[in-house]
Amino acid sequence: MSTNSVAIGTASQRPDLPPQAGRRQFRVALLCVCVAGAGNSAGAAVFPPLARELQISEVTVGVIAGLAPLVFMLAAPVWGHVADRIGPRFVLVAGMLGYTIGAALFAFSAIAGMSFWLSGYAIIGVLSLGRVLNGALGAGTYPAAVSTAVVAIPGDRRSSAIASISAAYGIGTMLGPAIATAFSSAGLFAPHIALAGISLSAALLALLVAPPAPTSKPRAPGRVLHPTDPRLRPFLLVTGGSFAIVVGINVVLGFSIQDALQLDAVSAAKVTGLMFTILGLFSLVAQILLVRLKPASPGRALRWGVGLLLAGLAALIIAGNALLFGVACALIGLGLGLSGPTVSAACSLVLSSDEQGSGAGWMSSARSVGSIVGAWSGGLLYAVGPQLPYAACMVVALGIAALVVMHPGFRQPRPGIGQAGQGLAGGPIVAPGTGDGGPHVVGDGTHEYPGPALRR
Repeated sequence: MSTNSVAIGTASQRPDLPPQAGRRQFRVALLCVCVAGAGNSAGAAVFPPLARELQISEVTVGVIAGLAPLVFMLAAPVWGHVADRIGPRFVLVAGMLGYTIGAALFAFSAIAGMSFWLSGYAIIGVLSLGRVLNGALGAGTYPAAVSTAVVAIPGDRRSSAIASISAAYGIGTMLGPAIATAFSSAGLFAPHIALAGISLSAALLALLVAPPAPTSKPRAPGRVLHPTDPRLRPFLLVTGGSFAIVVGINVVLGFSIQDALQLDAVSAAKVTGLMFTILGLFSLVAQILLVRLKPASPGRALRWGVGLLLAGLAALIIAGNALLFGVACALIGLGLGLSGPTVSAACSLVLSSDEQGSGAGWMSSARSVGSIVGAWSGGLLYAVGPQLPYAACMVVALGIAALVVMHPGFRQPRPGIGQAGQGLAGGPIVAPGTGDGGPHVVGDGTHEYPGPALRR
């Protein structure tokens, strides 16, 4: 598998593209990324209560949830190359169609199951097919957005453009649970019917507005790194562990809320959607604070982030009412918001300009592997005991904390931090999601890397 899992810009700006047209095309790409974030996060609010109604076990829910990041890990490199060669237009369209089909199949399975048209393995098959198609087609959305930025945005503004892609995904992860909460009253199928309509509209808009293929030749590929590279390895471990925690929580939180609060399916979907909205909101707040405070060392922000994450996980273990669930989600959101951008920026600062693409690819692979592990283990552990998934997440978080404290790569100050990819000083670079194709960028998307290359 190629290590370049995201399209780290390979084309220069088209000289024949008017500035206003470039901005308009890039806004469409941002909209598509936002829709992808909403599609990924809405399912976490609706799927657990729906699974209870359809008598699907927690283990099966975890397996189905892990299919999309598995397929994404395989499909993202292919879509990245396609976006490089033919341009981002049809890759964006394909990505939005993937989310449309995935949402439509989810809604169909909900209607068919609750109306007794389908049952048992047939429903599981439809849900699994939706996740696979979502991951296979939706994996192209983020590489295509990066490619659009490279083609349409001038080089001096490209770093902030790449950061805004990640911010758009983060906003989407907040809107997804809010959509689930708003539409669940009409039925557990209703949020995904709404999302299917939104995704299809975005696909049509991308077809009409997104730029055609770039006219300039692609750049030569950069140096290929090995995942055991001592500069890269600690960041891969932290990223994989972080996303295992995120996706594990996404899989089981709905079950926890329904069981602890003794809610019916619709009420559980509403409350779970509200909790994920709180998590996303506080994650965004943390990233804004990170931009304002500009910590001199990534280790300091990471230590705060992991500490808040541990506090939130401990609160989830003992949560027995909606208030405590809300406090736990707020703490987890703050922790993830502090740690995610810091890891991205710190990793970019230890790599040279010709290593950025390979580093981004391995970081994206670590994210996918962590998402798969979190999804599959979360459902299995919850079936054994409701507190076990959160206890396992705490063990992983403690391992991350030990690595952050002990490894010199996280302890030493990073001169110029915040220049690379706008990771700390220029805007949020990653937001919590479900592991189905969210952003992960190292560098500024052009291989014209402005930050220092630090080596030990």
